[in-house]
Order: sequence, then C-alpha cells, then structure tokens
Amino acid sequence: MISRPLSSILLIIAAFFMAGCNSDVFVNDDLLSSSEVTIAGDGGAASIRFQPRMLEQINFETYSSGDPHTYYNAAGKVIYRDSPASEVARISYDSPFLTYNVYIEGREIRIESTQSTLDLQAHARLRLTYSYKVEFIDITIEPGKPFEVVSCDYFWDEAAVKPRYKVSTTTESFVNGSPLSQILELRPFLNEVGKIEVKPAASWAKALRLTLPLPVCNGGEWELGPEKEIVLGHETSYTSGNFDRLAILPVPVPPQTKVKAECLVYHSCIGVRLALLLRAPVTGDLTLLEATCTATEPTEYELVVTEI
Repeated sequence: MISRPLSSILLIIAAFFMAGCNSDVFVNDDLLSSSEVTIAGDGGAASIRFQPRMLEQINFETYSSGDPHTYYNAAGKVIYRDSPASEVARISYDSPFLTYNVYIEGREIRIESTQSTLDLQAHARLRLTYSYKVEFIDITIEPGKPFEVVSCDYFWDEAAVKPRYKVSTTTESFVNGSPLSQILELRPFLNEVGKIEVKPAASWAKALRLTLPLPVCNGGEWELGPEKEIVLGHETSYTSGNFDRLAILPVPVPPQTKVKAECLVYHSCIGVRLALLLRAPVTGDLTLLEATCTATEPTEYELVVTEI
C-alpha cells in the first residue's frame, strides 16, 4: 500500500509529465511569437508561431474598398473570407504591383512576398479572431525592384495644344526724376517654370516612380524630349529651356518720366494620351497602363511700357 505523501508526489510527477506531452492543453502559449513582421519586397519571408486552438476566423482587416485578398482551402479551392479558420490554408494578394501569400499550417503562419514594384512600403494587418479575444499581425513589405518600361507610346494625333493657356504678369513702376536717362531692370522669368503630370488611368499606379521620355516645348512646338524620372499622379516642376530664368530685360526710362513696365509671360499647354507597357522584374509579367500627360511651359513674352 502506497502512503499518502508518496501518492501525492506521484500525482504531481504525473501531472508534470502529462503537461509536457500535451502543451496545447496545459501550457499557456496563447501569445503570438510576434505581432509585427517586416519582409523584403522581392522574395522576402517570415514565420510566426500562433495558437490554433479556439481560433474561429483568420482574415485581413478590410476598409471601405473591401478585401482584395483571395482565400483558399487546403485543396486549393477558393473559399469565403469569413470561412472557419480551420478551412483556411492560404491567403493570396496578387496585383500588378504587389504579390504575396500567407500560408497557415499547424501552428505556423508563413508570410512570403513574391514581388513589390512599389516605391513605398506596403502595409497589411492580419486579424486572428478567437472565441475569447482578437489578435493582430501587422505586416510590412519593403519596396522591391521597380517596374521596367518596355515601351512608351504617345498618341500625338490626339494631342490638344493651347498656345496661350496661362499668362503671368510682372509689373514694375519707376520714377526718373533726374535729367539723365535711367534703366529699369526686370527679371520676369525668375519664377517661371515648366510643370508636368502623368496621370494614370488605374488608381493602383499612382505614386509609381518611372523613367519616361516626356514632352517639351521647343520654339513654340511640342515634341518628345529626353527621359526623366517622374512619379505618376504627381505634378512636377522643372526649369524650362525656353528662357534664362536669371535674364534681365532692360527698360529705358527717359529723364523726368514715370513709367509702368509690364512683362507678360505666356505658357503653352499640351494634353496627350499615352500607353505604357510595363514589365515586373521578378515575375516578368507585362502590364499595359494607359495615362494622360499634361504639361505647361513658358514659351513667349510681351513687354508693355507706358508713361504714367
């Protein structure tokens, strides 16, 4: 017969042994191994340990635009976003600019990024809904290699040109009270710049940084200029080659005269449609992107001097 103290010791040992054999039941390991992860855009990967017990759903946080992810079961069939967590084996995000997958197997969540052609970090939040709490995994995907421009075709026959789209005015008044002639110096081109924007038809392409040949105005005529780096959907200012921004226009002022000098700088504007063929550097996938280019440049000026 085993004494009471010895039987108590044996029960403690048995309980300890059973806890070591069944950690899902006896060990409090409900916490994620990490709630944040950052991976490289092209081929980056990371794994997170989690507790699958009592997990009801696993899906990405959604906003007003809905959930762009696709959910799959272990057989590779598409399932609903709100399917039970036990049925979700893979969650995929596949777009022209970003591709990644989340794999759920056993007690491990593995996040793999195939490519990111974005110029900025991509962020997503994975939601784990348990019967008694909610956990989140914040995923950051670093920028990868940008799109390669295979071709850039402008539809010049459709271009709309407005020669005097905008006018900028510089006005100076000068009183010459001396018996000698004086010179009034104007710098009318100092703040005059060209502006250009390439606006993509697809919203996902906004903020893409590409190197493209861009229109320039030469002698009052628009033509295709050299390649420049530009961010799609953002207006960019640049120094026009039509005028020397530091140039001085001399205005003679006769003796005992008060004059007003006005310099009118006219800007030409062009709007032209273009088609871009882009290649993803990792997968080699081709994407056709339509856009509209709008550019303005100072092209001519008019000097008006009046006595007042």
